Amino acid sequence: NYSANLSYSTQNGVFEQDYIQDDENHTFGLVQRNVGKRKQLTFGLNIPIQFVKWYGVNLYSETSFVKTDTRNAGAKFQKDYVSIFANLSHNITFSPSLRANMQMMWMKPTYFGTVKLDDMWGMNAQIEKTFWDNVALFPIIK
Repeated sequence: NYSANLSYSTQNGVFEQDYIQDDENHTFGLVQRNVGKRKQLTFGLNIPIQFVKWYGVNLYSETSFVKTDTRNAGAKFQKDYVSIFANLSHNITFSPSLRANMQMMWMKPTYFGTVKLDDMWGMNAQIEKTFWDNVALFPIIK
């Protein structure tokens, strides 16, 4: 059940938000426009591990090498960077109709177009119960 993938993409005509400033009228805004080109090489890895019948984890990680040649408010913006994303899921089965799941994710500082994003992380936990021979699912805690 392990999997790995390698992909490459090149995109001409990257449409994203771009900044506009009108000094004469003292206004500032955002518009959607073609800001340039992006090339990306991505390696993804998925590793499921079943420790015992009732407990397992799944690790998914993705690393991308990105090269951009775009414009930001009309000025040339070239940036080469590495983007990393990781997700770890814990899966616990208490009974055939009662399960729990906890997910944790992290993403290193990266760029969204020409805007730099700080690192992000998150966590989600839930307990779910199924009824009527797994026909209905009811999240108890989410």
